[in-house]
Amino acid sequence: MEDKMKYKLALYVCIGVLFFGVVQRGRAIAQTTEDNKAKTMQAYNAFNTDDWDKLATLMAPDFIDHNPDPGQKPGFEGVKEDFAGLRKAFPDFKFIINHMVAEGDWVCVHYTMTATNKGAFMGMPATGKSMTVDGFDLLHIVKGVATERWGVFDNAAMMMQLGMTPPPPPGSEKEEKKN
Repeated sequence: MEDKMKYKLALYVCIGVLFFGVVQRGRAIAQTTEDNKAKTMQAYNAFNTDDWDKLATLMAPDFIDHNPDPGQKPGFEGVKEDFAGLRKAFPDFKFIINHMVAEGDWVCVHYTMTATNKGAFMGMPATGKSMTVDGFDLLHIVKGVATERWGVFDNAAMMMQLGMTPPPPPGSEKEEKKN
């Protein structure tokens, strides 16, 4: 009988430890997710203020941009150089975070970029026009550092708002909806 009691007690202790471990792991994942969202918000704020020292702590040196701008070099230095060119063309550009969703090491951001074209951009002279364009980024965060990005940006809307490409002809949206 005494052996059965020891066995039951050991079983209950094991169940308790397992349960506690699962709860703690869930808390750790939730904490990591919240930490990753906070770090992502810090990164977008750092882009808005050109705080490259802060960005260097939030992005891996060998950062992989799976959707780089044309001619963008690899790594953190490539991102830095690309954004320096963007800042010359759009000195007032700003990211506004609309939505942020995260799970574990992944953070998805829906943002709006606002900017006024005051410098040469993509080989074209400044237009002086403003734009408000949406984009999405999916970031992989490993140990608090962004290692990869996949992104989508509404380039067509940007080019139309800046007057660099003509808008669709009148009625074309209605025709597309009919088809």
